[in-house]
Amino acid sequence: MTATDAAVPFPSRPGEQFRALRTADPRQRRAMVSGWAGYWIDMVDVYLPLVALAPAIAYFQPAGVSADLASVLLISTFAATMRWAARSGR
Repeated sequence: MTATDAAVPFPSRPGEQFRALRTADPRQRRAMVSGWAGYWIDMVDVYLPLVALAPAIAYFQPAGVSADLASVLLISTFAATMRWAARSGR
């Protein structure tokens, strides 16, 4: 293990992260950008079903459903999609 392979603490504030990205060598920059891209893709994968399912759930719910029950149905459907994603290895 060389000195460049050692763990380097990464700043937590966005402004500091951009400064660290500008001063990083190409290998570190590639790692930071890859980590950011993976995080972004994961967030899209998590919240896309919620965004897509919310209008569909509203369409399929009966007209007389209370706001409380509508919220429970939405959250239950979201939880079921997350459980499916976790089981399928996504």
